Amino acid sequence: MTTLILDREPAACKITIRSEKLIVDLADGQTLVVPLEWYPRLAYAAPRERQNWILLGKGYAIEWPDLDEHIGVASLLAGHRSGDSMTAGISPVPGDPALIERRYRWPVIKWAGV
Repeated sequence: MTTLILDREPAACKITIRSEKLIVDLADGQTLVVPLEWYPRLAYAAPRERQNWILLGKGYAIEWPDLDEHIGVASLLAGHRSGDSMTAGISPVPGDPALIERRYRWPVIKWAGV
């Protein structure tokens, strides 16, 4: 197991989601770019849900309240992915147009009969 040791807690100052990438600008001038597929709730969220983010504390984490998603900046630096399944972040409200729209973006897996 690898342990990440930081001199000081990293802080995000700007968040951008573009071209299936999560881009996090840090206060120290670094920029982190990770694939959205690491975070299924963000990957399958509507654009308005992705844009509704807030920084927690002094930027130690990013929260998407509409998606119940919280990502720590130190976790991003360590390369940790979300533990969520592919169905995370889908609205459970039947008939929700966003649910219907997103449902058909999922890969369809067919099992051969036994």
